[in-house]
Amino acid sequence: MNMVFRIIITSIIFALFLQYETFDRIMLTGEMRSYSATIDACHDAAVPLVTEMAEGRIVFDETKGLTNFKHALRSTLMLNSDLSPKENSIFAAPIKIVGMIFVGDDKVPKDIYGFAIYPYVFQQNVVYRGQTITVKETLYGPSVIGIIEVAYRVKGEPVTIKQAIYRYKDKSIKK
Repeated sequence: MNMVFRIIITSIIFALFLQYETFDRIMLTGEMRSYSATIDACHDAAVPLVTEMAEGRIVFDETKGLTNFKHALRSTLMLNSDLSPKENSIFAAPIKIVGMIFVGDDKVPKDIYGFAIYPYVFQQNVVYRGQTITVKETLYGPSVIGIIEVAYRVKGEPVTIKQAIYRYKDKSIKK
């Protein structure tokens, strides 16, 4: 009888550890996927205006950039058109875009010749659900910053905020 109780207790402990490991893997997988997808989406959102490039500046088309950002998230994370998760997804709720920040040559300080000065320490507060998120990045060129909120399909449905940035490698077109 004593042996039966030990087997039952061991089985219960094993099941609890197995459940914890499953939740942990879902979270880890979701964190990696959502962060990578946000970086890819920021890259796709970095659509420069051709007219500004002709003048030697990189200024982003924010409307087209936001559309591209959403499309990239949908295709990378396999979401529906409203950014809600498809069946059997690790996400529990629609992905929410907390903020999209386009920092082109038009939004940074200029030198005496009118050229953008990099590196530039960018800081902006984004308010979401009553919570202030401080975005602080050192930019070495025009950049797109994306912030999303994701909820995972695990006990308690934890919500995390992911911030990613895409930076142009070159400081500007003209030197």
